[in-house]
Amino acid sequence: MPKVMRDEGLAERVRLFIERRGTLSAAAVALGVDKTLLWRFNRSGCAIGRTRMQLTEALARFENETLQTENVTSVLRSQMPSGVSDGDLVALRAFFSEYAQFS
Repeated sequence: MPKVMRDEGLAERVRLFIERRGTLSAAAVALGVDKTLLWRFNRSGCAIGRTRMQLTEALARFENETLQTENVTSVLRSQMPSGVSDGDLVALRAFFSEYAQFS
């Protein structure tokens, strides 16, 4: 039987990610993992190595995509007309992030 270990650092990153996404189901979809897997890990903070690696890689992919989006947004922000607020940009980013998940 595989050894189950608690990973406090990963558990905190997962908890924050779920908070930012709003629901556990939305977080699971964004990470590309089963919601039951995410629920169990979020509840216990324990997982076998394969599951820890899967969550770590999914979070890293998402964080990398977010960083790239923020870089593009900062470049575009300097080119945007003055009537576009930061709130509008955040709403557009959220819309297109959700749209990309269903494509």
